[in-house]
Amino acid sequence: MMKRERYCSVFWAGLLILALSSPSFAEETKEETVTVTKEDMKEIQEGLQSVFGDLFSAMGGIVTGMTQGMQEGAKDMQSQLDSAGGAEVIADKEKLLALTETKVLKAEQLTDNSWRIVLAVKNTQDFPVRLANLTAKQQVLLQDKDDFVYEQKETDQRIVTVPERAALKVEFFFPNLDGSTPKILRLYGQDFPVSHVTKSDSETSKDVSL
Repeated sequence: MMKRERYCSVFWAGLLILALSSPSFAEETKEETVTVTKEDMKEIQEGLQSVFGDLFSAMGGIVTGMTQGMQEGAKDMQSQLDSAGGAEVIADKEKLLALTETKVLKAEQLTDNSWRIVLAVKNTQDFPVRLANLTAKQQVLLQDKDDFVYEQKETDQRIVTVPERAALKVEFFFPNLDGSTPKILRLYGQDFPVSHVTKSDSETSKDVSL
């Protein structure tokens, strides 16, 4: 209550200063003298700064809290959607290795010199597994023989579901590797060697079996 009264006093004091400095008030008080000392001005200025500083801090805290709440709510909702249907969500290399048998089937260079990498994911569990966050930065990378890494091309393939006791081929597309060839596909930080490379000007060769 005392804080509120202080804010009101400072607010009205500020209005009083504005009024005293207005031309109309000066005309009405030609023969009167109103004296406001430097100390008074400094006190009022500090009071106004304190009021508005507290106000902006409070507003900033409210906005930050709302933003964090919305972000956490969105993450919870997305997590529920990803695990719908009883699927186990995979978003790190520990789960990928524990729940699946995964290897690169082939790397194929396309006519525009970009690359198509085919990953075989075998689900050995009695429930479906779902590879999530595949469009997130640094989740899927291709490393060439000179150890340079490339991010996959833009895609809408954010999740991939592999049914229980089944295998699925997952395709990833990468840009031209500046004349180099693929060596490793990195998924969730786990490296999978690329042992079968087909260039665009070579004959088609047999895939590696899963």
